[in-house]
Amino acid sequence: MRFFTSPVWMLFSRFSKPEFSLKGCSIEMNVYDFDGTIYHPDCAVCFAFWCVWRHPSLAFTYVPKLVKSAIQLKQKKIPRFLFERTFFSFLCMIDDFDEQIEKFWDKHISRVSAWYLAQKRPDDMIISASPNCIIKPAARRLGVNFMATEYDRDVGAFVDNLMFAR
Repeated sequence: MRFFTSPVWMLFSRFSKPEFSLKGCSIEMNVYDFDGTIYHPDCAVCFAFWCVWRHPSLAFTYVPKLVKSAIQLKQKKIPRFLFERTFFSFLCMIDDFDEQIEKFWDKHISRVSAWYLAQKRPDDMIISASPNCIIKPAARRLGVNFMATEYDRDVGAFVDNLMFAR
């Protein structure tokens, strides 16, 4: 069985590969981290810059809050989840989100690593701590399954914790 054939797994290849099963059924799939592994650099950061560039008002409403929050995080005055909440708040400030995310992926899907495209399979799973509303269009274009952090754009909050280390 093949599991975790990403470069991260190859570093630990001397260990036995885990075998997963659900009610007696074996599952075979390749699991890849999206941001920083098959897509460089981070799609959420790239999309934030994309939106600020296309919606100049965000430079006055969003960027100052983000800078303040980043300084507070660096000084350890706020926890990381509050910084993440501020960082992703731009998703609620964009009226044409669906249009912008499609245009973003039209231009940026080419940043997916060539090594991944060469071995991509339809049963692959990509995982990301980025919001699912950003990852879903990329996964659809790649034709793979995905798991990402649930983010409610109407409320501007994470539905669950970030998908770090799940």
